[in-house]
Amino acid sequence: MQALCSLDVQGQKGIDGAIGFIHDTEEETPEVLREAERMLLGSWHGRQGCDELLEKHSRHWDLKRMPVVDRSILRMAVWEMLSGHAAAPVAVAEAVHIAQEFSTAESPRFVNGVLMMIAREMPAPPAVEEEE
Repeated sequence: MQALCSLDVQGQKGIDGAIGFIHDTEEETPEVLREAERMLLGSWHGRQGCDELLEKHSRHWDLKRMPVVDRSILRMAVWEMLSGHAAAPVAVAEAVHIAQEFSTAESPRFVNGVLMMIAREMPAPPAVEEEE
């Protein structure tokens, strides 16, 4: 999320720095770092589609006027839902948790409301047939 915020401010020219930020830790496994990079790039490159949904469902809020942290949290959660990376309830819960940690006191409720409206629009996941 922090790397995505950086990209939101710097634009595409900040991509190398954002990826470097992710990999500049010895606390995570290589698998976790690769997944974080995949999420960053997916969210960044998919932001147009995410932003369209966010603009549609963030009543009375222009996307450009949202705090950078909230916008980044929302983009990542919407990308997770659209890409199938995470089920809607999981993406919403993670986004609300991140908003509680990194944003304003009002942000978790705002993030939850916007994402729940988007989640209602999402197609249901395909049913998994049980083997007999």
